[in-house]
Amino acid sequence: MKKEEKVAYVKNLLAAVKSRAEKEETLTACLQTCEGHTLSRFNTIACIIQKPDVSLVGGFQQWRAKGRIVRKGERGFTIFFPCFKKNEETGEEALAYFRTATVFDISQTEPLKKD
Repeated sequence: MKKEEKVAYVKNLLAAVKSRAEKEETLTACLQTCEGHTLSRFNTIACIIQKPDVSLVGGFQQWRAKGRIVRKGERGFTIFFPCFKKNEETGEEALAYFRTATVFDISQTEPLKKD
């Protein structure tokens, strides 16, 4: 990819994020998981960059639990989620590290077929 193509690509991504932000009051208010959790700003922007028309996201098993299945051939997109570790002395949980997870938009799913 040439430098001009890279610059155009990044400008298009920024325009997609900006247009989405102008439509919504806040970026984090517009994107939720299928379980009702609100994504962080970083994950919201990451989702919009990977799929500009994203609306409601969830992992494969989360969608299955909600009675939906990811269509064959759909490609998910990556977000980061925190992993906590319990302190044995105090019993409190503290942030240990972040892992990546693959999520799918509701438009990439369909209802489970009942036999």
